[in-house]
Amino acid sequence: MLYKQVQQIAKDTIEYIKTQIKPGMSLIELREKCEQKMLELGADSFWYWDVGAFVFANDETTLSVSGREYKTSDRLIEENDIITIDLSPQNGDTWGDYARTIIVQDGKVVETDAVINDEWKKGLAMETFLHNANYVTAEERVINELKALKKPFVIVLNSKNPDSNECKALAEALELRHGAKVIATSVQNMTAEICEQVLSALTEEFPIKKIVVDMPKWMRTLPMDNFVIESIIKNVRSAICDMYKMKDYQKLLQNSQEDENVSAPALSEISLGEGTIKYVVNPKENLFYKVLSDYAKQPIEDEYDLMSFVSKTAYACEK
Repeated sequence: MLYKQVQQIAKDTIEYIKTQIKPGMSLIELREKCEQKMLELGADSFWYWDVGAFVFANDETTLSVSGREYKTSDRLIEENDIITIDLSPQNGDTWGDYARTIIVQDGKVVETDAVINDEWKKGLAMETFLHNANYVTAEERVINELKALKKPFVIVLNSKNPDSNECKALAEALELRHGAKVIATSVQNMTAEICEQVLSALTEEFPIKKIVVDMPKWMRTLPMDNFVIESIIKNVRSAICDMYKMKDYQKLLQNSQEDENVSAPALSEISLGEGTIKYVVNPKENLFYKVLSDYAKQPIEDEYDLMSFVSKTAYACEK
């Protein structure tokens, strides 16, 4: 079964349940009706912790509960009530996900434009924009669980019009809300290029395991307390304090500074699979002679001075 068909099961179930809701019905009965209807329409299971319908009413609609912990309350639907239903039908390997808010007014289900309660009106307007029932969606619960488990993830925002201003605004809002990369696309028309973009973005969410700062061989012989090495370490440490994921590699480039001795670090290599980022720092002109002068305790400014010093030192050693 195609994704579109499984999604239609959820949509048809919502339309059906609108005709069944009445004051005095328990949320447990409402959940049972939803799950039974999805099975009748072609679902063979429920993908999110085996819960087919998350059902909340009144002040419960502000809750975000993991499927692992969800238990339908025994609350009864009132004459005037707000209900959120989040459906998770599955057929084979295909998942559906559909959440909507339903308003009961004077004992009857009413459409959005007939709602009198101002607070509910605002909530429904936001839902229309975000397709997200008061922020209580399966996606949000999954995202929270992935964050708790420290698992890398990206968000694929499925839209018929991924290039529209509305979709771009929603993608930006989701990135700010969840702190994760959001890629807007039409899943039905997804190309190999978009798939590669998703995979590339996902690998950038992996944690950094190692940061390597490379330098010329002669600089590697310098002790840790040498003024050049101390400066590099101080600069790098201050720049990487908030680098955690592979996508943060730019932060060192943006936050580090060059000094009188070495250039600012430059990116050398990124190994996404290994979680390694390599940078390189290069000495500025005449640093080599500056370091030699510091060791020799006398000025060495060029090759002539260096050879003179070596000759004198060799002669002294022979004596």
